[in-house]
Amino acid sequence: MRIWLLCSALLVFSGRISAKELPLPSLAKGATLVQDVPEPFNLQAVVKKRGVALSWEWQPPEMQPLYLDWGYEIFRTDGVRDVVGIPAYQQQDLEPGTYTYKVRIRGSAKEHGKRIVHVSAWSEPVEAKVVSACRLIPRILMDVKPTRPKFESIASVRVRLTGQVVSAEGCTLPTRIGYRIDAHTGASHTGSIPVNANNRFDATVNALAEEEEVPSGEVTFTVTASAENEAGPASSDAYALSVTLENKYAPK
Repeated sequence: MRIWLLCSALLVFSGRISAKELPLPSLAKGATLVQDVPEPFNLQAVVKKRGVALSWEWQPPEMQPLYLDWGYEIFRTDGVRDVVGIPAYQQQDLEPGTYTYKVRIRGSAKEHGKRIVHVSAWSEPVEAKVVSACRLIPRILMDVKPTRPKFESIASVRVRLTGQVVSAEGCTLPTRIGYRIDAHTGASHTGSIPVNANNRFDATVNALAEEEEVPSGEVTFTVTASAENEAGPASSDAYALSVTLENKYAPK
């Protein structure tokens, strides 16, 4: 004899049930999947910044089995699945893009000693388009100074890069910026330095690689920095400086 339970919406929707508390039921050996439950309808998606809030409706039948587990199964077409106990669901911190969702009922019961998994058809899908709230590329405010005016070797030529990265509201703050140092001789050097939590950077770096051959005398450098956020890449203004290289072993 099949056991049925008269179940009201108040009992079914008594609160959210996390995926940990209510795992997605799997078809164990001998279990039977039966599509005999009304499907959810009026699935809606609201995008809030980088999050999506779903809501839907469902009319439970007057008679339902005594479920061992039960929930709304949410499926995102890129493979993400979850289950909740109320007709609402949220996801946060999504990357910009278009996400498609659908929902169905899924619950398991034991009938005549066998496990039966009752499901509904999937709801009509709904799309949610998450766009970046960041509209402006970062601005890099930089100052460049040599650690001293004269150097005795190429390896000792070092410059200090200080400044700030300005990001607009809604934009991710870069955690590192890149730099490029070009000498008038054609030699160049690139690297990256960290940006702290206050959007500032302060680092001393080598101006040239040790193997570069630069004549003694005045050496002119051009320094630029680069950073990127969701709106795209940005470069600082070029900063020029000159130092004197008194390397007795350098070519004349």
